[in-house]
Amino acid sequence: MPRTLRLVFTVCVVGVAACTTRTVQPPAASPELTRFIELNCPTQREECSREFARQVLPHLEVRDHISLPSQERWVPYAETESFIRSDAERLWNTGILESLWVEVRDDEPWANGVVGKRIIFNMVKREGDPVTPSGPPTTPAGFESPAPGHERLYP
Repeated sequence: MPRTLRLVFTVCVVGVAACTTRTVQPPAASPELTRFIELNCPTQREECSREFARQVLPHLEVRDHISLPSQERWVPYAETESFIRSDAERLWNTGILESLWVEVRDDEPWANGVVGKRIIFNMVKREGDPVTPSGPPTTPAGFESPAPGHERLYP
């Protein structure tokens, strides 16, 4: 399947590979579409490695619900919201994280104007052995509010 995992300034992104020479676009009347999933460790840049991404990705069902232009598969963002929330709960309950918050923002639209959404799983990796969480996650200082242009989905 033409999904990619790439390291971008130590931020892991699961998205769509450009597999064709022609630009495949969604139908012009499409609703907002799920375009990318980003794994981000904003307080521990060096910790968001490919190895850590391989540990996290199996817990994310939403990775199977992103648009794939090369297959002309278009997934409305509204259909992925429940996966995002359940993925965040499942990931939090692994005990491998000190903190977790999920945000969504508009990504670059396709050339025909259809809006793509980027789902951002922000994490702080726990040092040492996993610990069973005793409650919902809290965000680290400086991250209590969503970034400008972002919508907080979890917690």
